[in-house]
Amino acid sequence: MAKMTKAWDAKRKTKKTKTRKVTEWPTYNLELRFDPEELHKKLRIDKHDLDSEVEQQPELYGEVAEASALSKSQVESLEEQIKELEADIDTRARADADTEGDRITENAIKAIIAGDKDRKSMVIKLLNARHLQRRLEALTTSFRHRSYALRDMVDLYLASYYSSLSASGMHEDKKEAEVDRLTGKMKDRREKRVKRHRKRPS
Repeated sequence: MAKMTKAWDAKRKTKKTKTRKVTEWPTYNLELRFDPEELHKKLRIDKHDLDSEVEQQPELYGEVAEASALSKSQVESLEEQIKELEADIDTRARADADTEGDRITENAIKAIIAGDKDRKSMVIKLLNARHLQRRLEALTTSFRHRSYALRDMVDLYLASYYSSLSASGMHEDKKEAEVDRLTGKMKDRREKRVKRHRKRPS
């Protein structure tokens, strides 16, 4: 079978074949657009600037979620490209065998497909893409947990702030008004940030 595979490969190199029509699959270049290491650094929360952290959380989560979705599409695209390539190799192997009057076995065809250099190169790309996808999926989960942690930290901060007002002897109504003012200020900043983000050119 090894001899048959080498013989077929040699024929394929010397034989003039028509350029095959291939599907134009999308390319994402995620390695250039998203750096998992940089995204991972953004998980850290500055407890001394919770206002900014709360404002940035939706944008950060959206960024990593988009990267995760694109990585999944990249994996699916490569899988389809490999299937198309394998089908093409299979078809050409059988056609060449018929033309030469040779008998080719299924095992020989499998060996030809497995040994194809273009397929090997694409399999390596697929393995790398799957690795990136798993990392980005893990980061998406981490940023979701980050939002929970932020919420808890804000609750703790407000509770501490409320306690400090109580210690100062401030009247109950004034304490509630002050806390409402603080939370309203944080909400206004978040809304302004969302509006600025939406106005950015795509």
